[in-house]
Amino acid sequence: MGRFNRYLGKFEIKIDDEELELEVGIGDIAEWMSIQRKYAGKSRKMLEGLAELFEKIIKRSYPEEPEEEVKAFVSKKAITLLTELTIAFGWSSREGLEKSFREAQKTLEIGEESETTESSDTTTT
Repeated sequence: MGRFNRYLGKFEIKIDDEELELEVGIGDIAEWMSIQRKYAGKSRKMLEGLAELFEKIIKRSYPEEPEEEVKAFVSKKAITLLTELTIAFGWSSREGLEKSFREAQKTLEIGEESETTESSDTTTT
């Protein structure tokens, strides 16, 4: 792959031992952004929408692959695809994403602690 291939909409990403060359168009990027706006604050819905987009991109890039296998791959690797494509698009660095994930994890842990405290408060009354 050439130095400027990404400007042609061709991205190489590695997931586990699989090296994938994905063809991504401007419409895919617009759809990604639309999904993010539409499902802001609804993580599950957003991930489901992005998974459908990832399936479409992989099917276009590897049309000979069975649909069932593509769906299974995306189902198991959706977060990794999200990470690797975000980096490939130049929207973030690996370090930036890792920092965001750590911060999100802390937020989740704090939320779980307060839920536990609240539920123990309500059970004692």
